[in-house]
Amino acid sequence: MIKKVLLLVLFLFVACNNKDNLDKNQEDTENIENNYIDTNQNILPEITTTTVKSDGDYNEWFSPYTFMKNNNGSMAQLALNDMVLPEYNIAQFRFTYIDENLIKTYFYSNAAIDNDGADMYAQSDTGDTIRGNYYNKNFTITTKIGEVEVSASDFISAVSYNYLCTNSSQNDSLGNGSTFFYKDSIFVLIPNDTNNLEVYDKITLDINDNIDNITRDETLWLKNETLPLFKKSMSDFYNDWYTNLYYNYEYIAGKDILYFNDTTISINSFSSIYMGGAHGVYNNTSLVYSLKDGEKISITNLIKDFNDKQLRISIKSKLLSISDRSEEDYLVPLDEITLEDTSFYVYKDGIHFVWPIYTITAYVQGETEIVYSFDEIRPFVKEEYLYILEE
Repeated sequence: MIKKVLLLVLFLFVACNNKDNLDKNQEDTENIENNYIDTNQNILPEITTTTVKSDGDYNEWFSPYTFMKNNNGSMAQLALNDMVLPEYNIAQFRFTYIDENLIKTYFYSNAAIDNDGADMYAQSDTGDTIRGNYYNKNFTITTKIGEVEVSASDFISAVSYNYLCTNSSQNDSLGNGSTFFYKDSIFVLIPNDTNNLEVYDKITLDINDNIDNITRDETLWLKNETLPLFKKSMSDFYNDWYTNLYYNYEYIAGKDILYFNDTTISINSFSSIYMGGAHGVYNNTSLVYSLKDGEKISITNLIKDFNDKQLRISIKSKLLSISDRSEEDYLVPLDEITLEDTSFYVYKDGIHFVWPIYTITAYVQGETEIVYSFDEIRPFVKEEYLYILEE
């Protein structure tokens, strides 16, 4: 997904400054052409031959986001503005369909915007199509074997305030140089009414490192000015690149809703970074919160005893059952692996536990994920958190 998002944002030309742009058919969108950060040439040695563009380009835009539970037992993630091209009257539409068997299909498209900015059409890699209305949350998926009607029975909304900054340097007379690419976001949960506002604010503040207070407008969207927040978050990354201009620098971060039920919401916080070398490094961290009081539920909150003998036996069994994995693929003896180094999320089929890259396997193996059904994990969960197992 990160790779797809990267391909999308590389073609982003303009920014949306407020959500009224959707209702105005994007007519008032302005190109932001100011340099994001002052490039202080004095920080480089005088003898250097490196130069940096004086006008690094940046864009800000917003993406309305929804996680749907549907009337046919399926689920879906929707993002309205992954990319915006108002001069062509189109907006990038992202739709991830998760069927009742938890099989995912990804739809992307430059979808035509009507006067309400709601009618959408997208296509998958396999040729399946989806069309419908974002705000009404009614969609029709057409496949080679028929049509599936999708309508939301329950949903949680959010808005992602996105920021993209690019710059480049020229290191020698031959034109060799390096590039800077930085994409970040502020992910704001939108309650259906003000009764849950305090809980949603608490969760929003915890999942976003780049914001320390929330002011909402009358529609419960973010009222804070976001540009200074992004500028502050990016400054260290930019200065690192600026003082090492012989290396390309790429940073991408964002968030998605993984799942929600009556008691919890699970959020994925993802990031990737590349600073030269054979490959970059990526990370996915699952975050689980109570929808009753906004409390973050950590792995240490959840599990009674990481060293429980039966739990460790079951972990070993599940790790060995992963396709194309053998005991030799693990960097740590299987008998020593516990859930303590994982992040977890609540899902339709149970609790998923994820080890990041390098913790128990080499980079080439990727992240490691195992699933416990609610009944399987129940004996090992602290009593005060058993409520999250009630689906």
